[in-house]
Amino acid sequence: MISIEQIQDSLTKLKSKLDIDDLKDQSSRLKSQTMEEGFWDHKNSAQIAQKLGSLENTIGEFDSFESKVAEFIEFQKLVDNYDQTEDGLKDLQTLEELSHKLVKAQTLSGEFDNLSAVLSIHSGAGGDDAQDFASMLLEMYKLYAKNSNFSFDLIDIDYSASGIKHASLKIKGAFAFGNLKAEHGVHRLVRLSPFNSGNTRETSFALVDVIPVLEASDTNFELNPDDLKVDTYKSSGPGGQSVNTTDSAVRVTHIPSGIQASCQSERSQHQNKANALNILKSKLLHIQKQQQADTLEDIRGEKSANAFGSQIRSYTLHPYKLVKDHRTKFESKNPETVFNGDIQDFIDAFLIQ
Repeated sequence: MISIEQIQDSLTKLKSKLDIDDLKDQSSRLKSQTMEEGFWDHKNSAQIAQKLGSLENTIGEFDSFESKVAEFIEFQKLVDNYDQTEDGLKDLQTLEELSHKLVKAQTLSGEFDNLSAVLSIHSGAGGDDAQDFASMLLEMYKLYAKNSNFSFDLIDIDYSASGIKHASLKIKGAFAFGNLKAEHGVHRLVRLSPFNSGNTRETSFALVDVIPVLEASDTNFELNPDDLKVDTYKSSGPGGQSVNTTDSAVRVTHIPSGIQASCQSERSQHQNKANALNILKSKLLHIQKQQQADTLEDIRGEKSANAFGSQIRSYTLHPYKLVKDHRTKFESKNPETVFNGDIQDFIDAFLIQ
């Protein structure tokens, strides 16, 4: 059981890391904005309100934690060995849980962490097995979104006979990106292949790419039309069948970097183009910040090798069952529950590390 001294140490560190005074200043400024006339007419009003709600939630939880710690210390003065009594032990457990919750909040304090996310899956080395694995990951992230009370839209998908070549989900909700950024990287599956007559053990790979969703008003740059290549194509259905009778799906390529964004979720080609452009802007801004590039032309479009040696997580179904994250060493011996969307423990281990 954790001691009150450890709790106090955690409180001191959290106050410094969270910079509560700064969070309160931010909250006060945002609250003043929401009180201004015509606030809800602005495009980014919903995002500001969401950020304010998140700040107030963190501040409220910290204040509650600080108050409960002070209350426990007072009981310690009044009751001999209070931390050894039944009530004292229950209070310590509550304080420990509050501390862990605030540590998690501190890990989600990045610039884009509170935003929604676009999660894309690309099948890699492994042929039919890799395309099937990509479809398994797609279902896993759909279930994770449902379990986490996020909503999602399938905005782009390229089916194959054995699964999918790639797919993109827009996952909407507070801190969707902050959590799902832990999934960015190459994933590996080891199993007995259902796609060959010998049912031999095969290894396959899929790349997961995660970016924050930025509203058009949040991007401080405009794309040069001369730098863009716009392609239209028919939406993909299972087995490669055409879903739409018109070429309404849109793919936009940023020529200097080679980075692409696609959308086929809308019936209107105009809407798909607008959505693809917004995703492309989000992707370029995010990568620009990651690479510390001065201009969009400086961005490099390379990706991690989608094959051996570069995986962040392995899903082994044979000769034993194990899911292991190679960054944190966190493991689960129940791949079935993981593929059913139970990946929050993997995410938390990454964020806390």
